[in-house]
Amino acid sequence: MRWLVGSEIKRFWVVRVGLVGAVLAGELILLREHVASRAADAKAPAVAPAAKADLPDMPAPAPKEVLGAEKAPPASPSASAPSPPEGQPPEKAPPTSPAEPKPAPGTGTPTTPPQPKSPAEPAAQPQAEPPTTPKADTPPQPEKELPGKEKMQPPATPKAETPAKEKTTTPLLEWPVDESHRKNRAEVSAVLRAGSLNADQIKFLTDYYTQYGLARWTQIGNRAEVRKYREELLRELAQAEGQAHDQLIQIVLPLLIKMAEGNHHPAARVNAVLAVGELNRVESKEAKPPEPLPAAQPFLLQTSQSPQMPEALRVAALVGLRRHAELGAVGDQTKAQWTNVLLGIVQERPPSSRSAPGHDWLRHLAIEVLEVLKTPGPNGQVVISLTDVLSDTNNPMTLRVRAARALGNLDYSQGFPGDLNKLLREMGQLALDALTAELETHQKEKIFQARRLQTYFIGIYIGLTGLEKAASPSKETAALYQKILAAVRDCAVLFDSPKLRDSDGKLRENELIQQLSNQKPTLTEAITAPASPTPLPAAKQKPTSGG
Repeated sequence: MRWLVGSEIKRFWVVRVGLVGAVLAGELILLREHVASRAADAKAPAVAPAAKADLPDMPAPAPKEVLGAEKAPPASPSASAPSPPEGQPPEKAPPTSPAEPKPAPGTGTPTTPPQPKSPAEPAAQPQAEPPTTPKADTPPQPEKELPGKEKMQPPATPKAETPAKEKTTTPLLEWPVDESHRKNRAEVSAVLRAGSLNADQIKFLTDYYTQYGLARWTQIGNRAEVRKYREELLRELAQAEGQAHDQLIQIVLPLLIKMAEGNHHPAARVNAVLAVGELNRVESKEAKPPEPLPAAQPFLLQTSQSPQMPEALRVAALVGLRRHAELGAVGDQTKAQWTNVLLGIVQERPPSSRSAPGHDWLRHLAIEVLEVLKTPGPNGQVVISLTDVLSDTNNPMTLRVRAARALGNLDYSQGFPGDLNKLLREMGQLALDALTAELETHQKEKIFQARRLQTYFIGIYIGLTGLEKAASPSKETAALYQKILAAVRDCAVLFDSPKLRDSDGKLRENELIQQLSNQKPTLTEAITAPASPTPLPAAKQKPTSGG
């Protein structure tokens, strides 16, 4: 009988403890889910990320950056946006989601309105045993445990999780669009082709582009169409004649700059910067190239060097600067100013908020513009900076090769400003580094990027060929130059050797890898060999870009 009573008591306490634990665990889980959901709501962005705008080929993965969510103090959209030009209605912001509940004072979790409890379903409360009151002057005695009963521990009070601090964002702005201007597109083309304009026609064009033509770019729903709108604007400019062309430039240039600097969706801002770089003072006629608009250069230069500007806008500005340089629209005085800005970008260290590949893209484009400008810089600063990029093994290989290629295209008519022997050895070392890295990757991962390695060798070879005239005055330098050039060329031509291809023209990778491995000692010898007065004869075969 005692055994039966003890067994029943034991079973009673086990069931009771299990029920209490289940209730407490359920409440803890619900509390954690509630806190987690509130924290997730606090982190949710106010506006979905915009579609990507078109940009030039990127040598490294593009950085992921959300535009339109720049840090700014809370302010009304009308106060944060610049005042519109004459004839343009004020900007409006799209409706935002209702404000989230604020955290209660002294707590880490947001408060929610109290919900009335249903009388039919009262909240479950844990049943705890009443505490035993100790007798006076008697120390409290520990509670006696029944046989087989597990000691019940008081549930740990869950710590309130502090939700992430909500990021202050300003709603993306949209310019109001007057759809009644849609029917005026044909008339706009006719006015632009007419050439001369009267006051009414100037007002007509101003209203059209302010209220419809460019206003469409800022609409979030038109993100996928902005590139088409940009191409439409450029076609209208190309067909404009005389005064109409100049007047249209005066209308759209300030609007594009305002759009680029305003808090609009990324596709609008990036395409606005690209459009500024594509504006022309004189449009292309037949075989004659266009003359870029000089008035656009200050904005492009300022945007490219501003660390506060989103990365995509700086890239778009550098694309515009490169176009101006390629079309010869940079004067000598302006060239010196450009050189200082571009060197600052090349030497700039990426902040913690920016991805390394995205920052390398900026540096890559800045080096391209310096290459087109062809100036070695005051006191050879361009040569020194590019040599540092080339020799720094922490830089990605694509950036180092880009610097080597640019060094071969600068203007050394006034002499080479520096130690040319050192630069030649650095270029040879770069070729050796590229070869060693690819061979080690193949050994570890069984992957061989033949086309990539060939591209590296060709870039270095082009850079070396551009230094031939600079190296020729000194016999010792000319001899060193020929040794390194021959070693790099011998590596580059292997990729197109018929002996290393099968009957279908496919590259025999294993044989190529063996041949390239055999070239490593030759490269090493050329780099470390002392300059001798007897130059080596140049090989007849030159590398090609085929693969």
